[in-house]
Amino acid sequence: MKPKATVDSLIKLLEDVPGHVLDRVIPAGSVGVIVEAYDNPEGYTVDFDLPARNSSDPLALEFDSVDLSPEQFEVHTPERQPTVKKP
Repeated sequence: MKPKATVDSLIKLLEDVPGHVLDRVIPAGSVGVIVEAYDNPEGYTVDFDLPARNSSDPLALEFDSVDLSPEQFEVHTPERQPTVKKP
């Protein structure tokens, strides 16, 4: 059977999952990148950059990495921005 995703695929969580590195829940809808894929049983290690909780800098991020089963995510294709034609 063909795997659901491959390394470097972007994914979007379908459910909340507990963080592995940080003591926090990664909420459904979060987007991450697959860094490892396993085939028996099928599973994936996914990295997430999350907004920092204890920072006044709105651009500050925290990192977490979790193991997911294929049922916990969908492959994410970012929407493309329209191309603006120059006159």
